[in-house]
Amino acid sequence: MAVLLAGAAACAAEEDPKETVDSLREKSPTLQAVARRARIRIGVREDIPYVSYLESGRRTGFEIEIARALADELGYTEDKIEWVKVETLPARLSVLQQDNADMVVASLSMTAKREELVDFAGPYQLVPQQVLVRRDRTKTLATIADLRRKDVRVCTTTGSTSEKVLGDKKIEAQPVDTNKACMDGLRDGTYDAFSTDLPILAGMAQADRVESGEDLFELLDLAIADEDEKIGVAVPDGDSAMRKVIAWYLHRWEADETNSRWQRAYDKTIGPYLGARYGSQPHLDNPPDLADYDSKAPR
Repeated sequence: MAVLLAGAAACAAEEDPKETVDSLREKSPTLQAVARRARIRIGVREDIPYVSYLESGRRTGFEIEIARALADELGYTEDKIEWVKVETLPARLSVLQQDNADMVVASLSMTAKREELVDFAGPYQLVPQQVLVRRDRTKTLATIADLRRKDVRVCTTTGSTSEKVLGDKKIEAQPVDTNKACMDGLRDGTYDAFSTDLPILAGMAQADRVESGEDLFELLDLAIADEDEKIGVAVPDGDSAMRKVIAWYLHRWEADETNSRWQRAYDKTIGPYLGARYGSQPHLDNPPDLADYDSKAPR
């Protein structure tokens, strides 16, 4: 009997081979719709220099490069990408729920609550939450206790994980819709500090340095969050086939030690303005085990 069961199991294994990129693409309703449309819609931000930025019709930044590379893996060149603006947190989620985008690459933290609304592939980046202040305030704003003072105005974005972390640390935040509003307020004195993900702060501070010719801002050496945020690519909820395809490409990049698309994207954009600690692609959560290794053209 044991021999018969073993034989049956072996036959079943032979009849049920591993998934492939092709088989997953055929199962993905999103990727099938993309193929029929012959265009892929990608939700991105437009207000974060060196991360995801639009200026004079030109898109630049780390997440833009990641989005372009994923589209290319799927067989879609730049002229086949439809960029969808998603600045606020609600927009980054609703654009998928309302079928206005096929994936979102927009500094979206992978949280259990958000995974009830969308599916994630990743992470493609690990980021700490930090605090940016004007250099003329670093002597008075150096500790978490300083940020808790009633006269200190700390800006962050509404509904973000950064807002929650600040609350957990008993730091009263003044939430606004966009990072630009925080940065503008920090510059003109409306706010005393701006707290969010490190790449966002580093990119905006560097852009201001280039534009103004002055070095007005400084990152505080404070551990605001207890652990780094996992940033992932969001796809429509329930489309596990598409999630696996995107995850597979990210996994391949991580395994490429000589010509990584992730490393190229990082080094040409935000990399020079972050510490060496964040200069390597993070390990993927639950990488799919597929049978093939090739990128496939749209079908």
